Amino acid sequence: MTNQITGKHQRVHQAQEELGDLGQIFFTVRNPWDWCVSRWSHRKMRGATKLTFKDWLYSPKNFKRGVDYDTGAINYERSYLILRKSVNEYEKGAIVLRFENLKSDFVQIQDALDCHVPLPHINSSPHTHYTDFYTDKTRRHVKSLFGKYITKFEYEF
Repeated sequence: MTNQITGKHQRVHQAQEELGDLGQIFFTVRNPWDWCVSRWSHRKMRGATKLTFKDWLYSPKNFKRGVDYDTGAINYERSYLILRKSVNEYEKGAIVLRFENLKSDFVQIQDALDCHVPLPHINSSPHTHYTDFYTDKTRRHVKSLFGKYITKFEYEF
């Protein structure tokens, strides 16, 4: 759900405050290695970074700052918190859709709502396959950042 004023995605608790009981919750997970490339590519396309992918990946000053209060680690990206929250929602029985299968996975939501409007693809960024961007070292770096998420949703490079 998108906030009508800010145009940003709402958190579950915000939507619940506005709408009450949400019934069945669903969310999308994405391969973290693919997500990092997409995030960097989108920022580069918008002119928000001039760094190479490797430099961007290792540069905390180019990520939103914060602290992971569970571990005390620097929180490299606000989406890291969203990913952690996704794991928590998963524990509560939410339906998990995989970004890499989004069109086919979303059919179950459309069927449940009896609404078969095509799912638009917005905010796409042009880049080659995510594996083209990684060395063994950068692959391990992303795995160290998103380890619990990778394990929970059984992602592989």
